Amino acid sequence: MQDLFTEIEPHSSAKKSETALKITFSGKQLSKKQKAFNKLVKSIEAHSQKIKDEEVKLDILLKEYSETIPSLKKAHAESNLKLAKGLASASVKLKFGKKQKEKIRQAIVWLCNDAFGEIKPDEESIAFYDM
Repeated sequence: MQDLFTEIEPHSSAKKSETALKITFSGKQLSKKQKAFNKLVKSIEAHSQKIKDEEVKLDILLKEYSETIPSLKKAHAESNLKLAKGLASASVKLKFGKKQKEKIRQAIVWLCNDAFGEIKPDEESIAFYDM
C-alpha cells in the first residue's frame, strides 16, 4: 500500500474538465480586479484538484479499512471472550478475597460485553455470561 499522506499523481479521470474556465491574454493590459479574479480562478482550480486527490486517498483508505479492520475486530472480540473464560476458570481454581473476586467478576463482565459488541454470542457464551 502506498503512503496515503503523500502527494499522488493525478489520474486520467482527475484531469481538468472541458468546462473549466480558461484564462487567456488578449494583448491589452488587465486591470487589478481582472488580475485578482484570474488569481482566484486559478486558486479554485488548484483547490478542486486537491479535493479530487484527497478523495482518491480516502477511497484507498476506506478499501484498506474494509479489508483489514473487521477481521481484526472479530479476532479481538474472540480473544476477549477467551480471556474472560480463562479468568473465570482461574478464579474458581485459585483462592481470592471477596474484593478480588468482585474485581475479577467486573473484568469478566466487561470483557464479555466488549466481545458481544463485535460477535454474536453462541449458547455456550450466553450461559457463561449468565453464570
